[in-house]
Amino acid sequence: MAHIGTWSLNDLNLKDLIKIAVKPQTLQKTVVAIVLDLSRPWTIKSSLEQWLSALEGQLLEQINQLAPETRNELYGAIKQHILAYEDPSVDHSAPTPMDTSTNEFMEEGVLSKNLGVPLVIVVAKADFWLERMCA
Repeated sequence: MAHIGTWSLNDLNLKDLIKIAVKPQTLQKTVVAIVLDLSRPWTIKSSLEQWLSALEGQLLEQINQLAPETRNELYGAIKQHILAYEDPSVDHSAPTPMDTSTNEFMEEGVLSKNLGVPLVIVVAKADFWLERMCA
């Protein structure tokens, strides 16, 4: 039977609770989503930076509890996922001179920080429906 655990944390003062949701033994099956509030667009950059910083600290605590081989597997899986990415808007039927199945190198800045888990950043404006329902 499949098990999906979803945790929601909406206050940075509670960042220490991340370790309850993220355990070393489940990191290989973990995906983290950061949802940013588009109703206040001027806060998006600072909010993202604050959440990334908090997340990085908590993840490092958990990752450092793993064996070095497991740690390397986590980081390697993220790197491979990015290397294997194909832009869906590009026609991949015709080979390009850059095509290589063993390309292990990324362009500068592509993966500046590897947190060891997939990270999804969502920008949402949920107050739109609330405003329409109350009108």
